[in-house]
Amino acid sequence: MPFMKGVHAFRNTLSYLNQGKIVFKHDVRVMLINYNSERVEPGRSDVSKGVRDLIFWHLNQIQYKNPQTQILTIQNMTPTPFLTFILGTKQKIHVAVDGRSKEEILKHVRDIVGKSDEELKEEEVLEDQSLFGHGSARHCICEVPGQVPCPAFVPLPKEMTGKYQVKLQKGELE
Repeated sequence: MPFMKGVHAFRNTLSYLNQGKIVFKHDVRVMLINYNSERVEPGRSDVSKGVRDLIFWHLNQIQYKNPQTQILTIQNMTPTPFLTFILGTKQKIHVAVDGRSKEEILKHVRDIVGKSDEELKEEEVLEDQSLFGHGSARHCICEVPGQVPCPAFVPLPKEMTGKYQVKLQKGELE
């Protein structure tokens, strides 16, 4: 069963959204998609078919993977489809996508404004260093430099123990 109940509900499941392969670089602010939504009569080539398929199958994934990027679709304004990426430096990148399939468009966009696999792995490593607990690189936060060591290995000063604070409040210590 390719779809679940509802209008194409499979495209909105979390497992499907996580399968997206395009993660934009940090300076990509806006993605504009210009295409024609009307089908052409038989005998003529449909230059917008790849873009329509891209929007139907992969736009949700791109939005999910890039929450900091605004994505706009503009229909029936130009005769040929194209993508425009606006970068943080007010620089624009125009990509002509007429006559291309959705796979070709995805590969081209990933090569131009997407992060490479090496960059994604570096970000995962940096993210994993901040985590601790079961299944992470560090078992306890005490292993992070600058934190208080574990009381199991190094005894805490008396002033930092709860028993000492309670006795101090009751006036038992002098």
